[in-house]
Amino acid sequence: MGKNLTGGNDKICSPQGNEYSVSLSEFLQKLEVGKNGLGEQEAARRLKECGANILEETGKETIIKKYFR
Repeated sequence: MGKNLTGGNDKICSPQGNEYSVSLSEFLQKLEVGKNGLGEQEAARRLKECGANILEETGKETIIKKYFR
């Protein structure tokens, strides 16, 4: 799914690939987040620690791009 990235204090900053196999409560506990999400301060801290939530380009050319080439 994503890279196996961690921030400071070994906090998880990226999906590990097995999220589908755990219960919602276990998943939320693993990410240290409540059902209502993160507060502003915690979100700002995680943004600083883990960086922006941006997908990386793979460089693969899609079928549509190939068609219009």
